[in-house]
Amino acid sequence: MQRNDYLIKKKLYSYLLPSVMVTAALQLGSLVDSIIVGNLMGSYAVSALNIAIPLVYFLQLPAILLGMGGSVTAAVYLGKRDADSASDVLSVSMLATIFLTLIFSAAELAFTPFFAAKLTAASDGVMYDMVKTVLYVYGVGLWPVCAVLAISYFMNVDNNPNLSAALHITANVINLSLDYILVKYTPYGVGASTASTIIGYIISGAIFVPIYLRSKNRMLKLKKISIIKKSKLFLESAKNGLPNMAMFALTAISLAVMNTSTLYILGQDMMTVYSITNDTNFIVQLCLNGIVEVIPTIAGVLYGEKDYYGIRRLLLRISKVTACVFTVLIGVFLAAPQLISKLYGFSIPELEPLYLQCLRIFSLSFAFYAVNSVIQNYYRTIGQAGIATLDTVLEMFVIKIPLALGAMMLFGVRGIFASMIVSEIAAMLIVTVIRIVLQKKGKMPQRGFAAIPDTGGDVFYDVTVTGTAEEAVGISEKLIDYCLSIGIDDNKANAVGIAAEELTVNIGKYGYKNIKRNYIDICLAKSGDSLILRLRDDGVPFDPLEYKRDETDKYNLGGIELIKRMADKMEYTRVLNMNNTVVEIRL
Repeated sequence: MQRNDYLIKKKLYSYLLPSVMVTAALQLGSLVDSIIVGNLMGSYAVSALNIAIPLVYFLQLPAILLGMGGSVTAAVYLGKRDADSASDVLSVSMLATIFLTLIFSAAELAFTPFFAAKLTAASDGVMYDMVKTVLYVYGVGLWPVCAVLAISYFMNVDNNPNLSAALHITANVINLSLDYILVKYTPYGVGASTASTIIGYIISGAIFVPIYLRSKNRMLKLKKISIIKKSKLFLESAKNGLPNMAMFALTAISLAVMNTSTLYILGQDMMTVYSITNDTNFIVQLCLNGIVEVIPTIAGVLYGEKDYYGIRRLLLRISKVTACVFTVLIGVFLAAPQLISKLYGFSIPELEPLYLQCLRIFSLSFAFYAVNSVIQNYYRTIGQAGIATLDTVLEMFVIKIPLALGAMMLFGVRGIFASMIVSEIAAMLIVTVIRIVLQKKGKMPQRGFAAIPDTGGDVFYDVTVTGTAEEAVGISEKLIDYCLSIGIDDNKANAVGIAAEELTVNIGKYGYKNIKRNYIDICLAKSGDSLILRLRDDGVPFDPLEYKRDETDKYNLGGIELIKRMADKMEYTRVLNMNNTVVEIRL
């Protein structure tokens, strides 16, 4: 008997589909917004939407910081079987997100004309008016959208990934339906497109957030809470969200700098080529974000459990999926950029050859962008937020901006996209060198890219069984023999063996009655002066702590009462839609 990654693989693919659907909804919403506006109002209207994007990103920073960061923090606490602290994280994150977003929105509304003038390098004209309209609409209505976005991240780690997916899909179906109607049949133009996004998320949030709050599967509870009293959890969540917030903020700054510089140096036509080419980054994110955003959800729980084998297997499988997806994507951009041009309704014939060249050049940066995204999402999950943030800062600003501005002046708009290839590679290499140096100095675990120990503490056994009676007896005997071989007395060794056998048999017999293939991960470790036995399965939800046998009970689970009497401590959590049962026996 040995450990396998069947449960990890199963969780990866069960969470991957909802995550991809969420990303598809988010990115397709932005992508189709651009397509609808481009085909109905022309390329300059798309350019106006993209010019306004940097400030819109800034308005979303609290949701990114505390939604993503808080969900990672909650996942780690759930992995540690501390659902109460995880609930505190949810409550603090939601309260702070709403409060900060309202402040950001008020500031944005007060200075909208100033921001529009700076972003468009003009104080009047059609482009200035369109950008100002977009900023006003977002300033008024984005705060409830940010609240919905933040809580959707928690749905993913709290056994409800499908609900999160449904929320985003519904929001964008409403958004796109209204988008076409309002842009085509009303005089409000880009303002109508912006309002459609806000209305979609408000309606969808009103439907799905109450469903989540009533869900029987969730472990997290919203509480009345003080941010000041729970400042430690607030800071912990902010730290975990910092890499993503940095990426978002630096993306906004980068876009603002590049948009303004391109307008001043190359003119409005080249700005349109740059803007619409860069807008295809939504396609890249459509393919990538749904994959890499599974990392914090699953790896966060595994890291809390100290399941380092599971984390390594998760990384390997995500790397394979990412490589396959981006091989196809880059091939399409290189071989048929005309499809992208038609998709966006590019409407300046004399500039189309240049636009196609820029698309091809830009596509060569996609693979390295994917690697940096994995670095940022993974390292923040395992407590190495400094490495993740450094990679973000290098990739999005320190290297990218100087290179892009220099390349723009030397080679025009083509140079901008060529410089992106160099900046992605440089950030990746610099962070890799720094990680290796830190590992050699002992400041990070010396275990390659994963940067985690071999095992979680003093692990004796880490195996996967199928739950048959024969395997249950076999693992019980092995655990007893091992405990005796290292000097643990007979009573303690037998208690470990009995607990492992009884729980394994019960899970195999009753937990998987309607599932053909079942696996159970069993881990025995020493923590301080205690033996810790952990069993993980993805069978039907069952909390042994709440089980009380009576004469009408159709299941024969009497062994659970015996385990409760023998164990010094017994815990249960339902995380990632898996049962986690932990038995502690003090030595």
